[in-house]
Formats: sequence, C-alpha cells, structure tokens
Amino acid sequence: MNVFLGRETPYLAHHMFDGDMYILSSIRSVGAGATVYIQGKFGATKLFHTIERRHTFEGGGPYTIDLIEAPTITDGTTAAFAANMNRQSANTHEAQFFSDPTAISGGTIIDTIYMPAAGLGSQTIGAGVVGIERMLKKSTDYVIRIVNAGAASTFYTSVLFYESGN
Repeated sequence: MNVFLGRETPYLAHHMFDGDMYILSSIRSVGAGATVYIQGKFGATKLFHTIERRHTFEGGGPYTIDLIEAPTITDGTTAAFAANMNRQSANTHEAQFFSDPTAISGGTIIDTIYMPAAGLGSQTIGAGVVGIERMLKKSTDYVIRIVNAGAASTFYTSVLFYESGN
C-alpha cells in the first residue's frame, strides 16, 4: 500500500531532514519595470538545501527570476523569517534572509525562470516553480532577482528548504 499517494511532501521527509523543514514566504508589490531582490546569507556550519521555489504574480508581468550565487552586495537590513514546518520543533534555521539588499552586481546566475503573463489588466497572472533539490554553498551569499517587465503587480515567492550538517 502506498501511504504517500496524494501527498506532495511525504511524512518521510520530516524524518530524513532531522524533523526541520522551513518555508520562507514573501509577498510584495513590484512596480512597473522594477527589480527587487531577496537575499540569503548562508553560514559555515550547515548546508542549505532548497526543495522547491515557487513564484506567482497577479496584475502585471511578464517576470524574469534569477538565482545569483556570490554577487557583490550590500546586506539588507529588513529581515525575513522562515517558519519551521514541524510545529513539534522549536529549532530555528541558521540561514539569514533579507528583503532589501542593495548595490548588487556580478555573481553567477545558476538558474533562471521566465514567467510570461496570461490574461488582461488586473486579471493578468503567471506562475513558475523550480521543484528540484539544490544544495547551496556554505559561507556564501545568494540573491533571488525578480525583474518585472510589465505593469505594477503583486508578486509572491516561497522557498521550501532544510539545513543539514553534512
């Protein structure tokens, strides 16, 4: 009998990842033609594993979303926090996240999502998902660069992740 049938994330995942998976969520207004960033700072002791990155928008677009490794950056000051998906655990993540880094340049683009817009006016929508596991480097900064090529809109990002010691 397949006990995982119909589940996107099997219960087994919570045991494989020491019981601690986290979700980082961000919702924001993005102006016409604007670029916004989400910064991730990863420490020296734990490996950061992304399980899924999901992006959606309403009322604008199209969008291009890049994941950039090791850019030159001025750290953000507005912290973003991820929720532990295991409500039995009081553990917190080592990674730090900021919604307002500045002076971003260089780095290596390690993946890109292009999200075309569908619909008209305020009914314009789009979505993009990266559903593969990616292990990011220790002691390295990353940014998600979100570029709106259209009208102002509301943009949502979520990152499902876990951290490991090996």
